[in-house]
Amino acid sequence: MKKKQKIELHSRNIERLLLAFVTLIMILMAFSYYNHIKKELQDAEEGYANGTVINLAAPLKTETLKNIFTKGGYFTDARYISFITGNVKQKVDEQQRLPNLGALNKVPMLIDAASFYKVAASLESSGILIRWRTWVLIQL
Repeated sequence: MKKKQKIELHSRNIERLLLAFVTLIMILMAFSYYNHIKKELQDAEEGYANGTVINLAAPLKTETLKNIFTKGGYFTDARYISFITGNVKQKVDEQQRLPNLGALNKVPMLIDAASFYKVAASLESSGILIRWRTWVLIQL
């Protein structure tokens, strides 16, 4: 007959201590991250109030978007601003809400090259045309 082996249970005090230590580190990291982004969060709230920040969710205010493009120095030509604003509004209205800002670089947000070329062909400067073609392909 075989003897029954006695199962010995070990104390889990070391595991509890390590778990508490890791929890404390995670809390400190979260607090540090919050303190790091606090200024950006406050700037966003102020931006919503004064119209320099816009939420890319339907319904999108085209005038606010035009002001951001103009005042932020993103675009200088009024026709480009109108074209890009109209297309961004159309795409956001179709999707209702963008999951994140990176969604602007995805295939559903691409602009038809033929419609963009019609607007771009009317400009005199070819340097602007090349820059805008690159921007539309990369950004939208």
